[in-house]
Amino acid sequence: MVYDCWHRSKPNDDFEALRKQGSSPSNQAAKRDARAEVLSEEEKLATNFIKSLFGILYEVYSSSAGPAVRHKCLQALLRQIYFASPELLNDILVNQPVSR
Repeated sequence: MVYDCWHRSKPNDDFEALRKQGSSPSNQAAKRDARAEVLSEEEKLATNFIKSLFGILYEVYSSSAGPAVRHKCLQALLRQIYFASPELLNDILVNQPVSR
């Protein structure tokens, strides 16, 4: 491994410090995802967001050949499904070819 002279510590030391810092339960509770909080508080915003992006993400997912793009689209689709209500999913999936 080539050690860059611009770094003051070894890369493994940096990763070890980050691992120790992020492993405590108090840090996990303090780090809540602000995006998830907004989506849970603003249901109308979340509904409009999911309705507008679900079809686009599914189209990109089904037409892409690259595994990285497909993986990112699938992750975003799964996040949307997780936060959506059953009624919203029913409304969205009626217009998608995946639901037929």
